[in-house]
Amino acid sequence: VGDHRRSTTMATASSSLPSLVEKFCSEGSSKDETDAAFAAISSELSTGGLTLLKLVEASGEFLTNTDDGIRNRATMLLAEALHEIPGNLLAADQLPPLLAFLSDRMKDEPCIKEVLRASFFLLDRYGDTVHETAAASLPLAKLVVAMLQGVHVQSLPLANRHNVYSIMQTVLDGERYKEVLSGLDINMVDAFGHCMDGERDPRNLLLCFTIIPLLTQQFLKTKEEAENLFPIFSCYFPITFTPPPNDTFGITAEMLREGLLNCMTCSLLMAPRAFDLALGKLAAGDLPLARLDSLDVMATLATKFGMKEGVGTSGARQAWSAIRLQIVDSGEAEVQQRARSCLRVLLRQAAEEDDAVMMLVEQEGDGAAGGDAMKVE
Repeated sequence: VGDHRRSTTMATASSSLPSLVEKFCSEGSSKDETDAAFAAISSELSTGGLTLLKLVEASGEFLTNTDDGIRNRATMLLAEALHEIPGNLLAADQLPPLLAFLSDRMKDEPCIKEVLRASFFLLDRYGDTVHETAAASLPLAKLVVAMLQGVHVQSLPLANRHNVYSIMQTVLDGERYKEVLSGLDINMVDAFGHCMDGERDPRNLLLCFTIIPLLTQQFLKTKEEAENLFPIFSCYFPITFTPPPNDTFGITAEMLREGLLNCMTCSLLMAPRAFDLALGKLAAGDLPLARLDSLDVMATLATKFGMKEGVGTSGARQAWSAIRLQIVDSGEAEVQQRARSCLRVLLRQAAEEDDAVMMLVEQEGDGAAGGDAMKVE
């Protein structure tokens, strides 16, 4: 009896589906009509009387319509369906064709907002199923390539840009797709740099600052790539951010500052640029906040990569001069304290590496200034 009812339900859904899709996609339908049509479609999806692939097939003439508005509504229908149906109803064998479909739609500029929403919902709600399905790896990688190469991200509204970054974070997390992405015709570092270039929203920047270390760990190979990527995020250094009144998102300046510090110090290939930028801010006597962040960059570079590789011989002498000025001449107690802390890190690291340059610097420091100002213990 159960099988008979299920087959009867599916038959009913098949017979009414074209009219429901048409009602939803028609620009002449009222809001009540489109809401009722989607409620009926959602009900069939939730009870298993309809699959997403069947919905895509039924929407075919609307998804390929020459009218941008109709095509957009058909894509919106898929996005809303992905958002609404329970995750356990999306079978693994539906994933490769769905991902391939969305990948192909990335070039449909008038509908790109809904394509990105659909892609985001697919990964956000059914990511575990996607990751566990081997046959979905290549289609997902191709979707990412199509997105990075075909979408002008910075021309999109904030929410759609957030979808792009969320998709990137999901794909890069855990290095699941490193191998398959490496085999495709794309430079991931340059492509993401172009995608992020000019981003201003704090929520999106926080996502970007999470993505960059993952990206560089998996794909950054050359100094040229490092030179191209570094200015795209280092332009935010130092972070100067005050949350707006009645902020509901909870993004703080410290969260952004920590994220940017991780980016500045995530790769040895970018260490020279990061050190030079920090040194320049410190030597220029910028605002206290800039000097504090610069000292943190120097200390982190030395800790992560060592004095010889992270700072270098000439860098050690320059760092010593700049830090000494902050300890002796700075009028801000917090800057003096941070400078002492930074110098301790550099000297400790130099001692571990038996770095003759920094040991010489330490000896110079013993006679460079008297009194408590130069104490770093």
